[in-house]
Amino acid sequence: MKRFLIGFLILILGLAVGGVGTWLYVKEQGARGKGQGAIETKQERKILFYRAPMNPQQTSPTPMKDEMGMDYVPVYDEEAATEKEVIGTVKITPEKIQKIGVKTEEAKIRTLKRTIRTVGRIEPVENKVYNINTKVAGWVE
Repeated sequence: MKRFLIGFLILILGLAVGGVGTWLYVKEQGARGKGQGAIETKQERKILFYRAPMNPQQTSPTPMKDEMGMDYVPVYDEEAATEKEVIGTVKITPEKIQKIGVKTEEAKIRTLKRTIRTVGRIEPVENKVYNINTKVAGWVE
């Protein structure tokens, strides 16, 4: 019985120390992230206008909600300049690029040094598909 009690107390003590350590770590990480990020965004970015999230053509000079109840998304001055150049470009912040480990390389035509086996799906390009109606029975070669 005494052995069980000592083991139980050691387990409780370990859980308490682990909980306090985790709480201190999370508190420290939250303080670092909030302080630095908030200062940088206020100084560097300027909001030009607000855009509806489901329809980029709907804009507003003030924040508001669209007909579905979604908040308009702010468009910053550096985003507006790049959007005019190339539409459909995917933008990822440098922090996210670093977190997910994106590697880039210049596109080149070259032979592969190894075989790559993967799974894929082939879909036709809809504007390149044609229906041919013939007046006689037969086939097209």
